Amino acid sequence: MKDQTVGQRALPWIAIGVLSAAFLGLGIRAIGTSSPTIDEPGHYRYGHRILRGVAARWDDSKMPMSALNALPCFVAEQMGSAQRDLDEFSGPCDWTLARFPTLLAGLALGLVIAFWSRSLYGWSGALVSFGLFVFDPNWLAHASLITTDTFGALFLLVSLRAFASWLREPGGRQSVALGLAVGLASISKYTAAYLPLIFLAILILSRRARARFLAAPVARSLHLAAASIVAIVLINAGFLGDGTWTSLRDQKFESPQFRELRKIPGLAYVPLPVPRPFVEGLDRVFHRERHGGGSGNIYLLGELREPGNPGFASYFFVVGLLKTPIPSLLLLGCALAVFAWRPRSEWTFDEITLLATVAVFVPYFSLIFRAQIGWRHFLVTIPPLFVLAGCLGPFLEKTRARMAFAAVALGLALASVVRHGDDPLSYFNEFVPPTQTYRIAADSNLDWGQTKSRVDAYMASHPEVVQAPGKPFPGRLIVGANQLTGVVTRKRMEWLRESGIAPVGHVAFTHFLFEISRADADRLRLRRGDPPLPPD
Repeated sequence: MKDQTVGQRALPWIAIGVLSAAFLGLGIRAIGTSSPTIDEPGHYRYGHRILRGVAARWDDSKMPMSALNALPCFVAEQMGSAQRDLDEFSGPCDWTLARFPTLLAGLALGLVIAFWSRSLYGWSGALVSFGLFVFDPNWLAHASLITTDTFGALFLLVSLRAFASWLREPGGRQSVALGLAVGLASISKYTAAYLPLIFLAILILSRRARARFLAAPVARSLHLAAASIVAIVLINAGFLGDGTWTSLRDQKFESPQFRELRKIPGLAYVPLPVPRPFVEGLDRVFHRERHGGGSGNIYLLGELREPGNPGFASYFFVVGLLKTPIPSLLLLGCALAVFAWRPRSEWTFDEITLLATVAVFVPYFSLIFRAQIGWRHFLVTIPPLFVLAGCLGPFLEKTRARMAFAAVALGLALASVVRHGDDPLSYFNEFVPPTQTYRIAADSNLDWGQTKSRVDAYMASHPEVVQAPGKPFPGRLIVGANQLTGVVTRKRMEWLRESGIAPVGHVAFTHFLFEISRADADRLRLRRGDPPLPPD
C-alpha cells in the first residue's frame, strides 16, 4: 500500500517530466530547421553588445535579456574556441546554441504556469495548464527564436505571481521578490511598462486587496517603494548604467508625446534614475507603434492598412482562433464555462491578478495597439489564461470519462502540431487549408523568413518556377505570403492578389504556387494596360 502511495505521488511529477521533454523535443526540432527570422539578427546583435559593455541603441525594442542568447558563443570565445562571433553584425557562431536559452526560458514559463495552477487547482489543474502550453505551436515557435517575446512573458507572469504573494503577505522578502521580478521583466520587453496599470486594476477589482492596502497604507507604500528601488537597480544593471541620471531635457525623443514631457515646468530638469537606452527604447517603441515605421502593412482577412493607422479590433481574436489547435480551443472553452460558473466571491487574489491582466491587455491590444503585425505581441496575455484554465482540472478528475476526454484532447493537439511539421511559426489549425492561410494573416504569423533555406532549395531544384513576377506571366509562379498579401511591396503582386486565381500548392507553408495560363496572363495584362506578351 505504501509503495502504491509513493507511486501515486510520483505520477504527476512523471507527467510533468514527460511534458517537459516533449516541449524540449519539439522545440529542438524547430530550432534545427528554421532559417534566421527577420528580427533575430538584431536581437542577437544587442545581446552581443551588452556582453561587451555597450548598451547604446540603434533601434527600439532590443533588450539586455538577449545577452543570454549571445552568452554561449561569448563563453566559447573566452575559452579559446575556434567558433566565435566575428563582430556584432555577423550573427551567432552557432544558431542552435544561441536559440537554446530562449527554449529554456520557454520551459521555465511553462513550469511557472504549471506550478501556479497547481497552487490554485491541484495537480489536475497543473497538468491541464501545462499541457495546453506544451502543445501550443505559438509558444513552440517563439521559444525557438532569438527574440524577447518568451523572456518578456516569463518575467511578466513571475511579476504577477510576486504581486499576488505580496498582496497576501506583505513584507520585506516579498517586496524584494516583486522588485526583482519587475526588474527582470523590464529588461526583457517593454510590455512590462503596463505592470503598474495591471497592479492598479487588481486593486480596483479586489475589494479585499483594497481593504488590506488601506488598512496599512504607509507600510504598503514603503514596501512598494522598496520594490521599485530593487527594480530600478536591476534595470540599471541590465543597461550597464549607461546615461543614468540624464534628464528629460537631455534625451533625444522621437515621439511627439515624449517630447511634450520636456515642456512640463520643473520635470524636464529632473535627473532620471534609469539608463538613457531604457528611456530611448521606450520612446521609440511607442513612436513606432503609434506612427508606424520599421514594419510592413497591417493585414487581416484580405484587408490592408498602412502602418500607424488604427488596427483591426478583431485581429488577435481571429488570428488566435485559427493559430491555436482546435482541441486546445475546446479545453479553453470548457475551462471558461467552469470558471464562469463559480461565484465571484470565491475568486482568490491570484485569480483576480490573472483576470486583471487579461482585462488590461485584451482591450489594449484590440482597440489601442496599432502594430498588429503578429500574434506574438498578444502572447503575453496567454499564460494567465493557461493558469486560469487549470480550474478545469478538478472538474475533469471527478470521472474517468472526463479524464479520458482531456487526455484525448491534448493528444489531438499534439497530433495537430506534429501534422503541421517542424515549423510551428507557420501553423494554422484545421479550420484553414494550407493553401489558404495567407487569406487570414501574414507577417510573423506565417512568413518571418524562417523557411528561406527550404524555399531556396526548392527554387534550386525547380529552375522553371518564376518567383514573384511584378507583371502577369504564364507558367508556374511562387510567391511568399508577405508579397502576395501586400504586407511588403504592396503594389508588386497586386495583379495576382486581385486576379481571383487560387494557389495550386505551397512550399513550406509560407510560399504559394500558382499556375498561370497564357490566356490568364494575356487577360490580366490587358486589364492592367501592360504590354502584351510576345508570341509563343
